[in-house]
Amino acid sequence: MLLNFTVENFLSFQSRQTLTMEATSVRDRNDYLITPNSFEWSYKLLKSVVLYGYNSSGKSNLLTAIALMKFGVLYSYSNPNLFKQSIEPFLLRNDNSKLSSKFEVVFFTHGKKYRYNFEILNGTVISEALFYSEPKIRENNLYIRQKNNFVLSKKWNKETNNIPQSLTENKNFVKENVLFLSAIAGFDFPYTSDVIKWFEKIKIIESFNDRVFQNYTAEKLKDDTYKHNLLSIIRQAKLGFDSVTEKVVDHTTTKVDKLDRSFISFMIENEIISKNQYAVATEHIVQNQSHEKVGKINFDLQRHESTGTRKFFGLIGVLLEAVIESRLLLIDELDAQFHPAIFETIFAFFNKREVNFKGAQLIFTSHNHHLLKSKKIRRDQIYNIQKDGFEGSLVKRFHGGDEKKVRTDASIDKLHDDKFPDLDFNLFTGKLDFPE
Repeated sequence: MLLNFTVENFLSFQSRQTLTMEATSVRDRNDYLITPNSFEWSYKLLKSVVLYGYNSSGKSNLLTAIALMKFGVLYSYSNPNLFKQSIEPFLLRNDNSKLSSKFEVVFFTHGKKYRYNFEILNGTVISEALFYSEPKIRENNLYIRQKNNFVLSKKWNKETNNIPQSLTENKNFVKENVLFLSAIAGFDFPYTSDVIKWFEKIKIIESFNDRVFQNYTAEKLKDDTYKHNLLSIIRQAKLGFDSVTEKVVDHTTTKVDKLDRSFISFMIENEIISKNQYAVATEHIVQNQSHEKVGKINFDLQRHESTGTRKFFGLIGVLLEAVIESRLLLIDELDAQFHPAIFETIFAFFNKREVNFKGAQLIFTSHNHHLLKSKKIRRDQIYNIQKDGFEGSLVKRFHGGDEKKVRTDASIDKLHDDKFPDLDFNLFTGKLDFPE
């Protein structure tokens, strides 16, 4: 479970910015909270947060920064050019080439709290460190790295027969452009193997391709647990059908094979992969003029259902997987193509105690303020990404942190609009000039 994520000097983030999933003292909707897997911790964490902000404010960049950490840990050893390829510092300052990009994450897994950070300059690892703590026990370091100099925990080194120490002394093994955590991913070391598995559970969705997502959800229908729960969700959503069937039409994978602008964006595009392509049919009831049921008819999901229905079907498989496998799920523009009622249903579904009790978390961007009006969101679940005077992105929490706390009886949508007013767009200031 994620506690904090921090980024500095990456894409639109110039100064150090932190997103926290720690709940404040807000008392409403306590079912939206989750406790770390060791109940000795006193932390209360949010199951989800929404990122609001104008276009180009940096909302998507925050998700990309988390993705950078995930793929750096999992693949920098096999792809040594990953950081040089994918890390772009804040460019709107003249000394950016001399400053490193910094990333840090704090999370809970297997009863322990971990803090992991690294900084990169021109594709080279400048520093890297991994710490852990247990309830009522102070934080301990597993290793601290400054370029190619390592300080390892004596206790951890002893538990692993001094193998990590010998690996740090092998210059061909620990390269300057590779994270040590990535390099030792193949070793089943205590602590570090749990950290790597936590990163593996992060899933990032940057854009929606209904065909790809349809295949992903359809493949989940082969599992009886998934199918039972998925059909239950579809019935509650009242989309006009109560049942679906899937049929394999092609055994080729839907994997995107072209490596585009960066390794990170390439990997994000391949987060949602199914082994097969499917035709999905939705079952509708046929009635006579007296509204009596006289039969059933199957509609093709792609041909006959709306864009919103196709997206709902595609996303529900990912959301269901997240709550069953306790994943951290990042979704850009979750609300796109949805009626506000369906958008609210998805948000409420993920936060329900009966549904999400294993510790899954959701971070998503949105332009839809309907959640604020309906009061179906906690005040501390709302973030705004906005620009400072230097065009750098700032992560602002609506309630708590440096912001003034919001009263329980306050009108959230009105207060939000007062705090973060709409930009005064004026695109048409006069006559356009065309060549004669």
